[in-house]
Amino acid sequence: MSFKGLEHHLEKNLYNTPKGPIRLNVLWEDMLLSLPQLKHSPMTVLDIGGGAGKMSIKLAELGHRVTLCDASEEMLNIAEANIRKECPEPDIRLIHSEIDSLHMQVREKFDLVLIHGVLEWIDDPERAFTSAASFVKDGGFMSLLFYNMDRLILKCGIHGHFKRIQTGTYIRMGQKKKLTPTNPLRQSDVDGWIKNEKLETVSKAGIRIFYDLFRNEECYRNREAELEIIEKTYSRMEPYASIAQHIHLVCRKISATGDK
Repeated sequence: MSFKGLEHHLEKNLYNTPKGPIRLNVLWEDMLLSLPQLKHSPMTVLDIGGGAGKMSIKLAELGHRVTLCDASEEMLNIAEANIRKECPEPDIRLIHSEIDSLHMQVREKFDLVLIHGVLEWIDDPERAFTSAASFVKDGGFMSLLFYNMDRLILKCGIHGHFKRIQTGTYIRMGQKKKLTPTNPLRQSDVDGWIKNEKLETVSKAGIRIFYDLFRNEECYRNREAELEIIEKTYSRMEPYASIAQHIHLVCRKISATGDK
């Protein structure tokens, strides 16, 4: 299972459509709410699977020292071009690496580790999560964004795909390349991984609650600003957060002494 080959598909079908900016803006606002220190003190940041560099650029602009790694060399080229265009004096280091071999190139631990939209593309997401968590220093934070299986089941039911629900094959295979990952995650599983790695959840938000739940994109045409306000308003409210397309968890690493 891999994201390879979807690099330009991502640019075309995510970042160049309303859902891309809405996802990015709602996620960024939630990060600032969950981690107010982002605005006040420089941090060391590891952006695992940072893709086109959108989040790394935002963090670098606030004065943080960022290491962006990605398994796709082509995606890193896109990130490098975006950095040159949007961030004239960036403190961003780019590393080409799979998550499993990242320890061979990165030795330090970080104040903040981002792993956004990565685990759902990996055959062994728990192992990848464990690897990512090992880069968080004691008292540091992890920002985790993952594709929500429960939302996918809900959409299958709404659109009458009952066989997919019964068989657990929520993704239609054999289509053209799509951005729906074939290994979506349940929060109940992720919560167990968080506990095992001595992390505690600080905050939870749903990213893209309303957009694309039904096939009603025409309702949103030229109303992106209104939609973004509604998405932000309900992102931290239940049950909306738990049925969003993506779930964003901010976790803190409990120190060896038990101090927070």
